[in-house]
Amino acid sequence: MTGLRTNQLAYEAAEPPSPGRGLGIASGACGLLFIPAAVAGMASRSLPLLAVCAILFPALAIALGMAANAWNRRSGRPPDAVAWGGTRLGWLELGLVLLFLLMPVPLSRASESANRVKCGRCLSRVGTALAQYALANAGRHPPDLATLVGESRLEPDDLLCPSSNTDKPFPATLPSATASAIRSNPRHCAYVYVGGGLPAPASAKHVLAYEPLLHHGDGMHVLYGDGRVRFLKQAAANHLLAEIAAGHNPPRDKPQ
Repeated sequence: MTGLRTNQLAYEAAEPPSPGRGLGIASGACGLLFIPAAVAGMASRSLPLLAVCAILFPALAIALGMAANAWNRRSGRPPDAVAWGGTRLGWLELGLVLLFLLMPVPLSRASESANRVKCGRCLSRVGTALAQYALANAGRHPPDLATLVGESRLEPDDLLCPSSNTDKPFPATLPSATASAIRSNPRHCAYVYVGGGLPAPASAKHVLAYEPLLHHGDGMHVLYGDGRVRFLKQAAANHLLAEIAAGHNPPRDKPQ
C-alpha cells in the first residue's frame, strides 16, 4: 500500500513535457536534415530546391533552438543541450552557405573553363576516330558515333561533355553491347553527329559533329571535316545551327 502511494505521489509530482524540449529536438532535427536535403538538391540540379534546402533548414534550426532556450530561461529550466547543438549547427551551416555564395563566380568560371577544355578534347578524339574509320572503310563515315565505340575506336567517355547532363552507359562486356546502349539512350552521347552522309575526307568547312548550345551557355564546340574543333560564340553558333537545319552542309557564310 505504501509503495502504491509513493508511486502515485511521484506521478503527481512529475513535470509535464516541456515545450522547450520539443523545440530543442525540432532544432536538432532541422540541423541534421540540412545535409541530406542539400545533397538531394544538388542531385536534382534544381537551383530553387537547392536554395530552399540550403537556407530553410539552417534558419529553422536557429529559430527553433533560440525559441527553446528562451522558453527554458523563462520557466527557470536549465539550457537544453539538443537546442544548443541545433542552434550552433544551424549557424555553422549558414556560414558554409554564405562562404559558398561569396565564392561562386571564380569557382564556377574555373570549373566551366576546365569543362570546356575537356569537351573540346573529347570532340577532337571523335574527329580522329572518324578519320581512322574512313581510312578503313573506303572513305565512308560511320552511320553514327556509337559505331566507333562498338569497334573500340572510341571510349564511351569520349562522347560525354562534362558540362552536359549525359552519363556513361552501364559497363558492358562487349563494345558492341555498349554501342547498343548508346544508341538506345540519348543521355549517353553529348554530341550531334551530321557526318554520316558525307564523303571522307570532308572539306574544312563541312561540319561532322557539334554539341547543343545549352552545354556551355554562351557557345558550342564544332568538329569540322579536317579534324579541327572550334568553339563558336552564340551568334555564330545560331547561324551554323540554322544552316544545318536548312540542309546546308557546309554552312553558308553569314551575310555581312
